[in-house]
Amino acid sequence: MIRPVDDHGTLAGRSHRLVVAAWLFAMGIVTVCGNNIQVTNTSLSAEGKVKFDISWENSWRTNSPPSNWDAAWVFVKFYDADSGYWRHAHLGNDHSVPSGIGVDAGWVHPGFAASDTNWVAGVFLYRTISIAGTAPLVAAGVELDWEYALDGTCYGAIDSVKVFAIEMVYVRQEPFHLGSGGAEEGHFYTYPTVSSTYLVNNEGEIPIGQTDGSLYYPDSLVANDHFGDYSGPVPAAFPKGYQDFYAMKYEIAQQDYTDFLNTLTRTQQNTRTQTDLAPGVTSVVNRYVMRNNSVFSERQGIRCDAVIDAVEPVTFYCDMNTNGIGGEADDGQWVACNWLSWPDVMAYLDWCGLRPMTELEFVKAARGPLAPVVDEYVWGTTVVNQAGPGIINEGAANETSGTSGANAVYGNLVGGGTRTGIFAANGTGRAQAGAGYYGAMDLSGNVWERVVTLGRPLGRAFEGTLGNGQLSSSGNSDVRTWPPDSYAGSGLLGGNWYQEAEYMRTSDRNTAAHTPAGRSRVSGGRGVRNAP
Repeated sequence: MIRPVDDHGTLAGRSHRLVVAAWLFAMGIVTVCGNNIQVTNTSLSAEGKVKFDISWENSWRTNSPPSNWDAAWVFVKFYDADSGYWRHAHLGNDHSVPSGIGVDAGWVHPGFAASDTNWVAGVFLYRTISIAGTAPLVAAGVELDWEYALDGTCYGAIDSVKVFAIEMVYVRQEPFHLGSGGAEEGHFYTYPTVSSTYLVNNEGEIPIGQTDGSLYYPDSLVANDHFGDYSGPVPAAFPKGYQDFYAMKYEIAQQDYTDFLNTLTRTQQNTRTQTDLAPGVTSVVNRYVMRNNSVFSERQGIRCDAVIDAVEPVTFYCDMNTNGIGGEADDGQWVACNWLSWPDVMAYLDWCGLRPMTELEFVKAARGPLAPVVDEYVWGTTVVNQAGPGIINEGAANETSGTSGANAVYGNLVGGGTRTGIFAANGTGRAQAGAGYYGAMDLSGNVWERVVTLGRPLGRAFEGTLGNGQLSSSGNSDVRTWPPDSYAGSGLLGGNWYQEAEYMRTSDRNTAAHTPAGRSRVSGGRGVRNAP
């Protein structure tokens, strides 16, 4: 039957990207609730059918602006008893879904090694019929086709499978503007008019420079050219946001990253955490492993035990209430994951089969096709209501701000990131919910968004290659064409829980081409994926 969760509840709790494990050769049922998403009743047949039920709240599909829908990106990992590793499942094409549910294959194309071929890394599931407002989406008996022989394994060697689901929003193909005509630091404009905006209406090359009609940005007001190198062009292959794509609805949450860590080898885990957990270590003092701290701070609650095996992978769990028991109702599984480095975010997105978001895609997800409002935030107005200092139901699935009408976390009143999507229940409007045009949450504030910048050569070289679901033996992304672990080519957008409001404006580029090396208390991320 399905194995129960361990004592720390590492498979329990709820998260925006939820995992349920099915241990093989018998049938059983376990229900694990997610903050808007649940995957239950997982099983695997000898024919390679991975079967499960999936549901999430507040799903939509609308024919009126923004004329989009939400979806779940679903992928499968399996534990291979022969190799002793968790591996990404190569899916086939013979999937089965209930009436009213659509399924699109997410292909990974060659580009990692000479032997690579096209294969399916996961699928998008979504409703196919437009509805008024939002409603729960329930899909029972979904079957994904897994051709496990292509993974070099056999049914008898598969110890267990895990089904993962990440909530996404569909960003339509349509033109949008860069800049707002305002005074944001490093804002884009059409040269030579600094108060203008720049229209992106195709995926073609974008000229950068002091030539009439080119994209440009003001001289840096700070040292080290945090806005960029003022060079170009932006190649045609660089994802500019005009073409349709899917974006994660929420920032990476702490349970998301915990589930990721719990499928890695010991060496990989040591790379993707800050505390020393290298093979040979058996005693851990700094148990809050992302912060490398012995005590809970800055709302970062990912933890391990004080005594661990010398060589086996470590078991991680969320423990925001600090009692040493993971996966409890107030352990912060849904809180945005801070203390993530650029290599951390790349590794997580590669493992998911997603990819990093470019800074142009960030603007598109925030603003959509609407005419810019001067100095606006991602919800389309210049009005912002600060959350804090109080938090209600701290660490729980219904964690809310104690400040009535708040729509953003900034200015160090909360002391860390909050539950992702915390303002979604404030009302139906974008401004009340603090949402981007297509429904992505927390693009302004909470934790910094790590993006691919067009302000550096190694950023402009990015071609949008998708993650392949696997990492290097050391625990790093193995996608050769992504900006390197050295941080060159990456940047930060959207402000964070510590800084002031001006950093949250849609067109602010104060750190768009500047990423201090290492992990930070204010840094997290989210991923995107090309639409099928």
